Amino acid sequence: MSSCAFARVKHSALACALFASLSTAAVAQHNPDMRGPSKPSRGVLPGEGKGAKIAKLECCKCVGETASLDLSTGVATWIYKGSAAPTITPYQYWTTEVATNKTIDTGSVASWININNTNSAPQGNYQYTLDFNLPDCVIGSTINIEGVFSADNDASVYLDNVNAASLLGRTSVGQTANYGFMNGHGGVFNKTVVLSPGNHKLIAVVYNDGSFSGFQMKSKMTRKCQENVERSKEQIRSDTKAANVGRG
Repeated sequence: MSSCAFARVKHSALACALFASLSTAAVAQHNPDMRGPSKPSRGVLPGEGKGAKIAKLECCKCVGETASLDLSTGVATWIYKGSAAPTITPYQYWTTEVATNKTIDTGSVASWININNTNSAPQGNYQYTLDFNLPDCVIGSTINIEGVFSADNDASVYLDNVNAASLLGRTSVGQTANYGFMNGHGGVFNKTVVLSPGNHKLIAVVYNDGSFSGFQMKSKMTRKCQENVERSKEQIRSDTKAANVGRG
C-alpha cells in the first residue's frame, strides 16, 4: 500500500472514530439512560404487543456508510385499529411474487396480513399503518424507500398522509382493477424522500370487494450517508460547539 493510500485509510479510520464518539455523545445528551451502542435496525415483530419499541432507521457511524430498515409485512409490525395485523395463509389464487422478489434485498420473506386470522373480510376499505422513527443524525444522508406489494383486491400505499401528494404506489387500476393479487398487477415504488427527524408512518389502504382479503408488501428504507468528510467535520464542529454552550 502506498503512503497516500495508507494516509487515506488512516484519516478515514480517525474520522469514523470521531463521528462515532460525537454521535454517541449527542444521543446520550438527549437520552441519559442510553446503555452502549444500538443493535442493527429491524421492524418490531408481530406479537410483541402494544407499546412495543417503534422501528427505527439507525444513523450511520461513519461517512459513506449505509443503514437500512426492513418494512415488510410479517417482519415489521403493521397495525390495524391499534393491534398488530396477523399474518395469514394466502388464498390459492394470490399469485403475485412479492415474497420472493429479488429486486429488493431485505434478507427476509414478506407475509400476507389481514384484519383477522383468516384470509377473508367483508367488503370495504381497510387501513394498515406502520410507524417508524428517524433519529436526528450527525452525518448528513439521503433516504430512499422502495417496495413491491399486492392486495386482494387492490391497495394504495402512502407516506405519512392519505392524499395524492403522499402516494407511493398502487396496484392495478382501470380495466385491471380488483386484480392486485395476480402477477403483473401488483404495485411498486422506488423513491428518494426528504423526511425530517422524528416519527413517520407508511399507510396502506386496501379495498376488498368481499370474501377473500389480504395485503402483502416487501419493502425497505435505506439511508445513504454522505462521503464528504470535510462537510461532516463542519457539522461535527457545530454540534460540539452547541454541546459546550453553558459549560463555562
